[in-house]
Amino acid sequence: LAVGGAGSLTYAARLGKNKSLKAEDVNDLEAVEAVSVEALMTHGVTLYRYLTCPFCGKVAAFLDHYKIPYKTIEVDPFMKSQMAGLNYSKVPFMKIHTGTDKDIHLADSYEIVSLLGKKLGATNDDEATTAWRKWASEEFIRYLTLNLNRSLSEAWSSAAYIDMSDEIPAFNKFMSKAVGAPAMYLIVQHMVTRPKLKKMGYDGGDERQALYTQMNKWIETGVKDQPFFGGKSPNSADLDVYGVINAIRGFPLYIEVLKNTNAREWVGRMDVACGRQPFELWSDEIPAFNKFMSKAVGAPAMYLIVQHMVTRPKLKKMGYDGGDERQALYTQMNKWIETGVKDQPFFGGKSPNSADLDVYGVINAIRGFPLYIEVLKNTNAREWVGRMDVACGRQPFEL
Repeated sequence: LAVGGAGSLTYAARLGKNKSLKAEDVNDLEAVEAVSVEALMTHGVTLYRYLTCPFCGKVAAFLDHYKIPYKTIEVDPFMKSQMAGLNYSKVPFMKIHTGTDKDIHLADSYEIVSLLGKKLGATNDDEATTAWRKWASEEFIRYLTLNLNRSLSEAWSSAAYIDMSDEIPAFNKFMSKAVGAPAMYLIVQHMVTRPKLKKMGYDGGDERQALYTQMNKWIETGVKDQPFFGGKSPNSADLDVYGVINAIRGFPLYIEVLKNTNAREWVGRMDVACGRQPFELWSDEIPAFNKFMSKAVGAPAMYLIVQHMVTRPKLKKMGYDGGDERQALYTQMNKWIETGVKDQPFFGGKSPNSADLDVYGVINAIRGFPLYIEVLKNTNAREWVGRMDVACGRQPFEL
């Protein structure tokens, strides 16, 4: 915690600096007004973000729903070198490309969504919508942050998302976890977030239950019995709330929220509205004891079967030299791409055939696992997998 204490002081100083950064000093309102919808949809935007930043999630949800083409730049939270020369160092930050050598800059999630929504004729926030958007930004995000940093180990796990980025140097990744995680824990639990929530009425009790209560509040008093808060289609309040929770999509906390609140069906509808495959929750029907036995007995049994009794011996008969398992897997994946798919979109040509579907089904069984990410990063399969995602109605996996 000593390192975290020093880090938290540094981070607190950064927060002070961030307060002096005003979106209105960056946002070129006249240029946004002048750019055409056609240019926006043709040239797209670049979003500077942290993957798990809920404010960034709000912007991404808006872009996904309105099908505005965009690319992302993952910002190094330790050095922020990706934002050098922008005169602004907070995320989210956006560049709107105009087809000329001059990009339009926009900052602040609320302003980005409001300004682009107005441009598209999609944002006409009434009093209730404005109130829920304010709740999402000021309360819901804080309850989510409180839970992501509920303990030191959870703070570390939350910071570990950075390991998925290829662009951020290894030392900076280490510092973001070793310094950033304890710093976030102290800031959230003792310096900023928890104290602010207490002023808003949080009783200091169970953090998970408090988050579930907030999520249910949105569903029961906001969305009610409609498909969306906006009625038959999402409005800016739907997109803001969805963007906040979707920033931690796939995290254990995300799964807990879907399992323990009434939000699952609304989130599924929002997934579809934003072009995503609805998140598949594992079955709740297997008894806890059986789950425990599957791990306590099944895992060591599988290790022995795979490493000593069946799988490794069979592979050796097929030519496996017994060396590095990861490299052997990468070699097999590249074999499929280089001698199977070759220079075609699919092995089946312009569309997948049964061989494409079989190979994709095998690798997709571990979608989102660390091994899945390693395979995509260390082989030539990423583009083919992306095409297969689209062909099978899935949102391409974002590394």
